[in-house]
Amino acid sequence: MHGWSDDQHWTLAQVAQLIRTLFRVSYTPRGVSHLLHRLGWSPPGPCACFLAVRY
Repeated sequence: MHGWSDDQHWTLAQVAQLIRTLFRVSYTPRGVSHLLHRLGWSPPGPCACFLAVRY
């Protein structure tokens, strides 16, 4: 999707590049973080596989 693999974990830099490509507006990664937060988006928590550590 949009030239990246199907991995669903996007970096802020990738989101900034996509915004620049689609809307011709430049954001820094920190600006993207603030924008997404204002829109109600939050980063996902750790997946269950990392929480199920066995000793």
